[in-house]
Amino acid sequence: MCIDNKSAATPRSPRVRTGVAAVAVLLLACGTALSQNSAPPSQEDMAKRLQELERQVQDLRKALEASQQPKPAEPAPAAKPPAQPPDEAAERLDEQEKKIDSLTSRVDELKLGTEKFLLSGYVSAGITAPQHGNSQFNAAFTPVFLWKLSDNLLAAGAVEFELEDNDTKVNLEYANLNWTATDWLTLRGGVLLHPLSTFQEQLHPAWINKLPDKPLFAGERGIAPEEGLGFEARGGFRTGMGKITYSAFVTNGPSLITSGDRAGQLELRDFSDVNSNKAFGGRIGYLPLPELEFSYAVMFNNVTPSDSGLSDISLVTHDLGVSYVAEKDWLYGRIDARAEFVIADFQDKVDLGSGPFNDDRAGGYVQVAYRPTKAGDILKNFEPVVRWDFLNQPGGAPDPADETRWTVGLNYWINPRTVIKAAYEFDHVKDPSGARQSNNALMIQAAMGF
Repeated sequence: MCIDNKSAATPRSPRVRTGVAAVAVLLLACGTALSQNSAPPSQEDMAKRLQELERQVQDLRKALEASQQPKPAEPAPAAKPPAQPPDEAAERLDEQEKKIDSLTSRVDELKLGTEKFLLSGYVSAGITAPQHGNSQFNAAFTPVFLWKLSDNLLAAGAVEFELEDNDTKVNLEYANLNWTATDWLTLRGGVLLHPLSTFQEQLHPAWINKLPDKPLFAGERGIAPEEGLGFEARGGFRTGMGKITYSAFVTNGPSLITSGDRAGQLELRDFSDVNSNKAFGGRIGYLPLPELEFSYAVMFNNVTPSDSGLSDISLVTHDLGVSYVAEKDWLYGRIDARAEFVIADFQDKVDLGSGPFNDDRAGGYVQVAYRPTKAGDILKNFEPVVRWDFLNQPGGAPDPADETRWTVGLNYWINPRTVIKAAYEFDHVKDPSGARQSNNALMIQAAMGF
C-alpha cells in the first residue's frame, strides 16, 4: 500500500489509531479461534464458525476502509509534535491488510467442497472383422477423475469399463496422489501408468492412439506393463542444449507365468506382488528441440513367484524410444512419427519342467501419421497412418510364435477430440509348432476424449 506525500504529511487521528488497534484485536481473536480447537468440530459447528469468521473479515475490511477515509483537517497546536510518525502508521496499515488477506485465505481453505474437481476421460466403440474367426463389435468407457486439493496436490483416478464376451470387465487403470514438491520434482504414489513405456504411459487412450489396436508388445502377450503399483519421482528441467525429463520408480513389477497356455510369458498386471523383491528402474528423456524426443528406460526385477518352486529369475527390461511431432509450413500440415523398441532380457535360464530355455523377448513398432492441416476444409480432417510392429519370442519357450504386422489406416477427425478410424492389418505369424496362424483383420473404431 502506497501513501502519497500529501497524506503522509498529515498525522493520523486518534480514530485511525483506535481503528487499527481494533483490527489487530479482532485478528488475534480470529487466529486464536482457528488454531486452538482441541477436538474436531462437527460439520454444523464448522459452518457456523466459518460464517462468523466471514462476518468478522467483512467488519475488519469496513473498519480499515473507514480508517483510510480523509477526515476534515483539524488544526493542531504548532508546538505539539505528531503523536505517531506517518511512516509507522502506513506500515501498520499494510501489516493489518496482510493479516486480513491471510485470514480470508484460511477461511476459504476451511470451507467444505471448495476443491477443484474435473471429470474427463474417453469412450470408444468399434468392430473387428478377422480373416479367420467371427467379427465382433466392441466398446469401452474410461472416466478420469481429477481433484486439485491445492496448488501442489492432485488426486487422479481412472476406471476402464469394457465389454468382454457377455460380461462387463472393470479395470482400475490408475489411482494416485501427486505432490509437486518443486518446479522440477513431482512425487506420486498408488496405481500409476507405468513410466517404462512411452506408448503405455502416454499414447494408449483410444482417442490418442492413431490406430484401433495397440502394438504387439503392449498387448496381452506383450512385455511392457501398462500400470504399476508403487511410487515414482519425476520431473524435468531445461539446459543450454534442450530439455531433460526423468523418472525413478519402484513398483510390484511383472511376474513369470509358470503354467497354462501362456507359460513362459509375463503377467504384466501384478497388483499383488508374487515375491518380496520389487521392480525398480528409471527413465530419461532428452528433447534437443520441442518437437523431437529421445528416451531410454530400464527396469530390474525378480519375476519368480515365491510358491513356484523355481530358482530366482532376474529380468532386465529395456525401452528405447524416439518421436518427432511437428506442424510445419513446408510440410503443409502435421507429421507424427514414432518408434519404440522393448527388450525383455532374462538373466537366468527358465525351466518349467521340460528343460531350461532362454526366455528373452523383444518387440517394438515404427509408426508415421500425416495430417494436411493447412489444406482445404474437408481434406485437413483426414489423417493416413501406417505402422509396422513385431513381437519375437524364444524358440524353446511354450507358444514360441514370432509375429509381424503391417497396418494401414485412415482417420477422420470430426473435432480435435473425436475421431473415426478405419484400418486394415496384414498379420504374419511364424510358429514352428503350427499352433498359431496369420490372421489379417479389418478394424473400424470411433473414439472421443472429453
